[in-house]
Amino acid sequence: GGTLDKLESVPGFRTNLTAGEMVDALRDVGVCITGATAGVAPVDRRLYALRDVSATTSSLPLIVSSIMSKKIAEGASALLLDVKTGSGAFLKGMSDSLELARLLVAAGHAAGRRTLAVITNNDEPIGRAVGNRVE
Repeated sequence: GGTLDKLESVPGFRTNLTAGEMVDALRDVGVCITGATAGVAPVDRRLYALRDVSATTSSLPLIVSSIMSKKIAEGASALLLDVKTGSGAFLKGMSDSLELARLLVAAGHAAGRRTLAVITNNDEPIGRAVGNRVE
């Protein structure tokens, strides 16, 4: 699973927030983590479902458009992207991860955002109680 899947494995953590809950979170703690819903990135949600049934989930251009459409819509002037690689990651090989990072950075630059990507090793869990094993 992805980042949201891992976060949702934490008891009580929800990523399907309403607009009001997002505003409350931003006001109360200064950050909001949410996933695609009917009100937030609804097209991305539909496209992901289409990628799933059409066996194109691993298409790098579709992955890039999904990730970057949300990042760019957030309005930040700069992006630092963490691209995972290794046995616990979606992309297992370094060459695929490098290509994804290159495409993400190119998309960010094309949208006028300062963009960097780092590639991190996901061969081992980050801690003792995180990752796909506990999902």
